[in-house]
Amino acid sequence: MVKNNRKDSWTPEEDKLLGDTVINVVGNGGTQVEAFNVVASQVGRTASAIGFRWNSEVRRIYAEELSSAKTEGRKNKPKKYTPEITKMQEKE
Repeated sequence: MVKNNRKDSWTPEEDKLLGDTVINVVGNGGTQVEAFNVVASQVGRTASAIGFRWNSEVRRIYAEELSSAKTEGRKNKPKKYTPEITKMQEKE
């Protein structure tokens, strides 16, 4: 049996960093892509490689936490500014 010793193999620490970062960013109203960019800068991999790893291996491990984080993230997401047209019309 040949052991895979590729230099680009993922470590358990990188997987944990990826999972924890995605949960944190999404839970604070951010996106998974934003989390991938954060992790990419920390581990020296591309955001695409991070996203592929997330979707192929790590996401299923964090599925329950991700669901909760998405719910929380919707609450924490900043609201888009919408001017109150009626108040502006009243001043006229």
